[in-house]
Amino acid sequence: MEPEAIEAAIRAALPDAEVVCYDLTGTQDHWQIEVTSAHFKDLPLLRQHRLVKEALAPHLLNRTLHALSLKTRTP
Repeated sequence: MEPEAIEAAIRAALPDAEVVCYDLTGTQDHWQIEVTSAHFKDLPLLRQHRLVKEALAPHLLNRTLHALSLKTRTP
């Protein structure tokens, strides 16, 4: 999966998100993703990660995105 597609999927759910993607294996299916969004304010970490995973759910289900490491934060 291309990093631009990851960013687009996340921004569709969180329009203000700043997204940085790191390909961990060079195969474009194992990613570390850092997401900064004001939407995360006052949300527990689990809910923040759930919002990102929900945005990426189709790609996780069809295995174009196989492994995911998330870091979320507020601006």
